[in-house]
Amino acid sequence: MKTTRSFFLLTALLLTAKVYAMDSHKKFAALDHDKNGFVTLDEAGADSVLAMTFEKWDKDKNGRLSKEEYSEYHNEI
Repeated sequence: MKTTRSFFLLTALLLTAKVYAMDSHKKFAALDHDKNGFVTLDEAGADSVLAMTFEKWDKDKNGRLSKEEYSEYHNEI
């Protein structure tokens, strides 16, 4: 019984993580208006928290967020 419950909980956690990751990709795609694979500060304006903290997440300071940089932001909020 305990093993079955543990398996169920582990499966639920893995599915939740996958759905959360998909949300991140969908949100990134929605923000990336010009579909160039990056989110600029102007594009980030649609997410007020991201816009206010944009510089923090732009790790390489190139004025745009990559999918990886955006994922770091999304995982922290």
